[in-house]
Amino acid sequence: MQPFAALAPLLDGTAVASSEDVERAVVRALSEPGQPAPVIFVDNGHDLDSDSISVLAQLAAAGEIRLVTMVRPQADIVGALSQPVLDGVMVRIDLDVLSAEACSQLVDSVLGGTVATRVTEFFTLASGRNPSILKALLVAAQESGVIVNRSRTWILSGRELCFSGRPADMVRTWKTSLSCEDRDCLDLVTLAGPLPLDMLIDVGYGGSTDRLLDYRILEVASDPPFEVRLPLHLPRDLMRQSISALKAEDLYRRYFPVTGEYARRSALDHVRWAQHAHVAVDPAETQAAARQALSQRQPNLALKLLSPIVDDDRDLATRVDFAAARLECGDTMPAEDLVELSLECTGELYECLRILMLGLRVALKRGDTCNQARAQMADWRTSARYLLTEPTEVAEFERLTTVITAGLDLCKFTPDHIPDDVRAAVDDPDASQLQRDLTLVYLSRRAVMRGRQEEAHEIEQTISELGQPGSAAHSFAMILEMAHPIRLRVGVLPRYAPAPDVAHMSATSGRMDFEIALEAFRRCDTPRAQTAVRRALACLRWHDDEQLLPLALALAALIASTLGDSSRVQQLIDELELVLPNADPADWTAARAMRFAAEYLDTGSPETKADLAELADHAAERSVVAESWVRGCALLIGDLPTVAAMSPVDAGVDDPSVTAVAQITQAFKSDDATTLVAVRNGLMSLSACAGRAVEQRIRDIAERTGDSQPVAQLRRNGPIQPSTDDVLTPREREIGELILLKTPNKTIAKRLGISVRTVEGHCSSLFRKLGISRRSELRRSHLG
Repeated sequence: MQPFAALAPLLDGTAVASSEDVERAVVRALSEPGQPAPVIFVDNGHDLDSDSISVLAQLAAAGEIRLVTMVRPQADIVGALSQPVLDGVMVRIDLDVLSAEACSQLVDSVLGGTVATRVTEFFTLASGRNPSILKALLVAAQESGVIVNRSRTWILSGRELCFSGRPADMVRTWKTSLSCEDRDCLDLVTLAGPLPLDMLIDVGYGGSTDRLLDYRILEVASDPPFEVRLPLHLPRDLMRQSISALKAEDLYRRYFPVTGEYARRSALDHVRWAQHAHVAVDPAETQAAARQALSQRQPNLALKLLSPIVDDDRDLATRVDFAAARLECGDTMPAEDLVELSLECTGELYECLRILMLGLRVALKRGDTCNQARAQMADWRTSARYLLTEPTEVAEFERLTTVITAGLDLCKFTPDHIPDDVRAAVDDPDASQLQRDLTLVYLSRRAVMRGRQEEAHEIEQTISELGQPGSAAHSFAMILEMAHPIRLRVGVLPRYAPAPDVAHMSATSGRMDFEIALEAFRRCDTPRAQTAVRRALACLRWHDDEQLLPLALALAALIASTLGDSSRVQQLIDELELVLPNADPADWTAARAMRFAAEYLDTGSPETKADLAELADHAAERSVVAESWVRGCALLIGDLPTVAAMSPVDAGVDDPSVTAVAQITQAFKSDDATTLVAVRNGLMSLSACAGRAVEQRIRDIAERTGDSQPVAQLRRNGPIQPSTDDVLTPREREIGELILLKTPNKTIAKRLGISVRTVEGHCSSLFRKLGISRRSELRRSHLG
C-alpha cells in the first residue's frame, strides 16, 4: 500500500515530501477560518496504512480534527492503534450486539407509530440483534409486504420473510473484504452447522478459523468438542442465502466425506445443506429433518422439506407429517384426505392415533362444537378398530381414545371430578409412555380450568413430546385448547366461541373484557358493555390479535349504534374493514353480521338489511358458530324472515332466546298468528326491533286471513310502551326532551353538568324502557 494512500483525496496532487507536508495539506483541505475542528469518520479503520494512522493521530492530538474510526476486534489492528489510545487521542469502545430493549427502540424509530410486540420479537430474532442487518430487514420487509400498517399499528402480514434485496447485498459486499480461504471456511460453517475446531483444522482451515474468530465472525464454544459456529449477530438464514448453489455444491463434494458423520447429528442442517447444493438426500433423513423443523416451530420449513417427497414417498408417517405441517401452517385440509390416510394405517397404532388427532383438530378448526367433534371421533374410533391387527394394539387404542373422550368432556365435569377410566390410566403401572403423556395433558388442562396455572405448568414439564408439533401429545393439547371453552348458545348474539388460532389468548384481559362486554350487551347493560369493549379494544390492538380484534370492533360498533353515536359507528366500521381480511372464516362472518346490524340500527338502510340476509344464505357453509352470529344479528334488527329461513335450532335448550327463535321459525312456516302473539312479549326483552316485526307480521296475517282475534289479543297485551316496572325517571325524561331537540350527547352532558358516559347510560336505559333502538324512533308520545 502506498504511503498516505487513505489521505490521497485530500492532497489534491500536492507533492508529498514529509508527514508535516501532509498534515498541512489535510488541515488546509478540511478547515475553514472561524469553523470548529472538522470530524473525520473512518470506516474499516483496519485497512488504514500506518503512515495515515500516524498523520491522523498527530492532527487529532493537535486539536485540528476530531477522529472517529471503526475497526474489527482483531489483535494486530488493536496493536496498530494502541499508541493513539495510550496517548489519549482516541478512546476505545467495544460494541456488542444490541440488547432486546435497544432492538425494540430501533424498530420503533425505523417504522414509526405503534409496533406490535410480535413484530419486534420477530425481527430481533431474524437480525441476530445486528443493528445494520435489522435496519435493512425492516426496510425490505416494508417493501415486500411482510409487515403492514393496520389501524396505525405495524403487524405481520403472514408472508414469509425473504432475505433478499438490500440485506443480502449488504452481506455479499461485506464478505468481499475477506480472503477467498476465509470465505470458504465461513461458508462451510454456515452450511454444515457447528463443527469441532479440530475438524476445521484437519481440513486445512485452522488459520482461517483463527482469523474469523478474531474478527468475531465466528465464535467457539468453551466446552469440548469446542464447536465453532456463527455468532448471534450473524443470522444463519441470511448468511446461507448469500452462498450460491454452485459454491454450496462444491463445498458439499469436497468436505462432506470428512464432516458428514458430524453434520448428520442435525438432520435439518444436513438436509438444508444438501438441498442448497442440489444433492439428493434419503427420504427418511428428509422426514427426520421435517420433524426437527416442526419441533423448532418452523412449520413452513417442514412443509417445504416434505413437499418434494410426499407424492413419491408412500410412507404413511411421511404423509401424516405433511398433514400435520399443513395444519400447523393454518391450512385446514379436506376430511377426505384424512380418510384416505386412515385407510393406509393398518397395524400402525401410533400413526392411526395421529390421524385421529388431526381429524379432531380439523373438525374444531372449522367451528364444530365439542359434541360434534366427539361424534366425529366416535366414527374415526370405530373405523380404526378394523385397521389395527393386533389385539394388544386394539386394547391400547381403546385406552388412549378413552382419555381423549374424557378431554373433550372436560366441561361436563365438576372441577374435582376425574372419570374412573381416566383415573385408572393414571395409576396403571403398565401404561405406555404415550398413554401417560395423553393422561398428563388431560390433567394439565383440567388444572388450567380449575385456575391452577402453576400446577398445570409443573405437569407440562413432565410430558416428553408436548413441545413437538405433530406429535400425539402436542395435538391432544391443541385439541383441548381449541375445544374449551366452546359453549355455543344461539340467541341475540351467541356467547363467544374462540377460533383455534386465538386459544392461547384465553387468559389475557383482552378476551376476558370482550366476553364481559358481550354478556353485558346480551343483558341490555349497554354502559357496562361499552366500558368493557373499550378495554378489550385497547388490549387487542396492543397485542395485535388479528382473530379477535374484528369481533371486538364489530361489537363496539353495534353498541355505539344502540347509543345513537353515528360518528363512532362509522369510525369503528372503517377500522373493521381494514382488519377484516385477516379474520378466520367463522369470525369474518360473525363480524360482518354485527357490522350490518350496527349500520342498519344507525341508518335504517334497507340495503344493509339485504346484505345481512345474503350473508345468512352462506353462513351455514362457514360453521355452526357463524350461523349463530348471523341468526342473532338478524333477530336483533327484527329481520324475522331471515331468522325463519335459516336452519332450525335445538328448541330443547334451556335458553329463552333459543326457545323464541324456535317458536318464530315454526310460526312463520305455519303462518300462525296466535303463536306469534304468544312469542311477542318474551321476544321484547331480547330485541325491540324483533318485537315490532312480530306485531307487523301479526297484522299482515290478520289482514290477509280476515281473522281479527290475534290483533285483539295483541291490543289486550298492550302496545310497546314502558311497563309499570320500567317508568321513566325525571332525568331520563329530561334527556329524552333534549334528544327530541336533536341535541348531541356532549351538549347534553355540558348542559346537565354530568359526564358523557352518564348520558350514554341514561340513553341506553331510556331506549330499553321505550322499546326503541335509536334516536330517530323517539316520539313525544313516548315521554308522556
